[in-house]
Amino acid sequence: MVARDAAPEIALPGDGVAVELDLGDGELAPLMVKVRNGVPPFTFFANGAPFSHPNFARQDLWTPDEPGYVTLSVVNAEGRSGGNECTNRL
Repeated sequence: MVARDAAPEIALPGDGVAVELDLGDGELAPLMVKVRNGVPPFTFFANGAPFSHPNFARQDLWTPDEPGYVTLSVVNAEGRSGGNECTNRL
């Protein structure tokens, strides 16, 4: 169930998780980012930079430039936000 009056939250990946994105050839796979709660449209951010502009979907893909830590966040139509940190690894 979606709580439209609650602030959006990054549901996937979970806070503090390490995600293996190595494709084996030096390339990194995209990371699926899902949001729960909040009112669409959503704007998704990685390390403060938007990677998806107003989007009515509750998920999007982000492809990192390099391995390391990333802070993911989302802002909804009401300007409310939520986020978490995860690690992508090679």
